[in-house]
Amino acid sequence: MHNIQYGTQIANFSQKGSQGVKQVKFSPFKKNLLASAGVDGTVCVWDINSRQTIANFASAHTSRVNALAFSTSNPALLCSASLDQKINFYDINEKK
Repeated sequence: MHNIQYGTQIANFSQKGSQGVKQVKFSPFKKNLLASAGVDGTVCVWDINSRQTIANFASAHTSRVNALAFSTSNPALLCSASLDQKINFYDINEKK
């Protein structure tokens, strides 16, 4: 993560075994939550303040995730879509 005002890196988030990140989205409710979706189908939710993984959905998809979105009406709902032709919904509070 970079501070665009100063052009400096402020945090580094990495997923073990990840082949790269395809999507990132911030929660509209909790500004400290960042979701990432990987080329390998992994979906993660991060707390950017603590720099810790809140939820890790390692087997979310069998192919690259090409869309990721937080719900605008439910603070716990996250959705991903993949080239495996699946749309998955996650409850990030329950981690499932």
